[in-house]
Amino acid sequence: MASAVVWTIAAVLVARTFALGGWVRPWLAVGALVCIPAVVLAWVLAGPLPNRTSLTAALLVVSALSLPVAIAGATPSTGRLAQIADGLEFPGRVAHEVTIGSGRCRPSCSEIRRTIIARGSSLSKFQALTIGALRARHYVVREYPYGPGQPIRVDAKRDKVLVSLEIRPVDLDTTRIAVTFIADGPAPAHSVG
Repeated sequence: MASAVVWTIAAVLVARTFALGGWVRPWLAVGALVCIPAVVLAWVLAGPLPNRTSLTAALLVVSALSLPVAIAGATPSTGRLAQIADGLEFPGRVAHEVTIGSGRCRPSCSEIRRTIIARGSSLSKFQALTIGALRARHYVVREYPYGPGQPIRVDAKRDKVLVSLEIRPVDLDTTRIAVTFIADGPAPAHSVG
């Protein structure tokens, strides 16, 4: 029974070390890593004990309650950032996309850069739709002042995701939205030794 508890603790540490909580569907992967082996170990190691079922059920509850600890604090992977970006439903269509880094932030944290082309309306409408999409998903939005001929700059943050926008008119009814999604992970150590 103690080995099943040790497995649960070790699996939580592995999930946190390898940032498994930043995957697209972290509950499934981390649940399979933590809960299933712990329950199987508890069932097998409990042997012919009369309270084998209750011990196994108790360990299942403990391992399931440890899942938020295993997932918490993970830096989003590029797949998870893409899922977040798609969920915002910015106006227009994606013309170009570049992904950089990984959820483990080695050599760099996850980053997605998209260029979106929106047609058929004015710059101010696309600006309102874009900022509205961020606010609707509870991002803290910061808009910067801009002058004539300058692009509209907006930064937003929610949890471990930073969003940087640059909205610029191409012509009267076409707008280019350059958006960068950055996973806010640990800063790399630059010290030697």
